[in-house]
Amino acid sequence: MSTDKSGVFRTDLTSEHVMLAAMLVIASYMLIGSYDFSDSAAMFPRFTATITIVGVVLLLTREYLPSPLYEYVAESTDMLSDYGDDVEEEDTQDTATDTSRGRPIGATTFTVASLIAYVAGAYAVGLLWVTPLFVLGYTTWFRLSWPARLALSATAFAIVYAFMVILNVDLHEGFVVTLF
Repeated sequence: MSTDKSGVFRTDLTSEHVMLAAMLVIASYMLIGSYDFSDSAAMFPRFTATITIVGVVLLLTREYLPSPLYEYVAESTDMLSDYGDDVEEEDTQDTATDTSRGRPIGATTFTVASLIAYVAGAYAVGLLWVTPLFVLGYTTWFRLSWPARLALSATAFAIVYAFMVILNVDLHEGFVVTLF
């Protein structure tokens, strides 16, 4: 992104602009939709949407902001990009360590793959049944003791069941289950 403040409107469209535009549309929809709720229920979506809209507008217009505000907005973005470099270094070290232990994939790859499987499984058969299996698999991968694995799996089942009862939603049925 150029820091040229000559007043000429730049039309370089990047993936960042697309993402920010999508966030702006979603936050605007959330803000407008919040007026259908009662005042107490609408407080959180209105606050969240307003903060998101202000942040997105600042990021989209940062090239035209006064210098002190521009430095603050641009500096925040730079800090996040530095963080990404650290994560990549840890990821390569993590993968090398796991493959030396005889595992075919690294911990990060396993986490991403297991989360994708968790979401797909939850969609297919329901959160109530997939969550304890996910927790059991995840804790097994990271070699927790069997009592810890079983306790965490049971706790995960209890949490999902409590949400199901309290919120009165069918978390025990997935797409495949509803077909039959």
